[in-house]
Amino acid sequence: MERIQGDELPKAWKSLSKESLENILAQLKAMIQELRSLAPPPSTGVESCVGGMLYDSRISRGTLRFGPFKTIQEFHFWLRQDTRLETRAPQRPRKG
Repeated sequence: MERIQGDELPKAWKSLSKESLENILAQLKAMIQELRSLAPPPSTGVESCVGGMLYDSRISRGTLRFGPFKTIQEFHFWLRQDTRLETRAPQRPRKG
């Protein structure tokens, strides 16, 4: 990957044609789909880059630091505030 010359996307966004915007969004969609298709290795946990606790200011659970978690499922369980998926009430379809 290398840096190319040009305006940053937020600055150029309003001046781009509809076709250019659709092209950019299609590229971003493909990149995100590719990232989401990557399967983590077995026994992958969720931890800091040095194997310890995590910090994320967007997650407010009464403490700034949390984890580490032995598995991704354990992390998701914690994010759901210890609610198991099978105990949740079914979601009602939103009215459009």
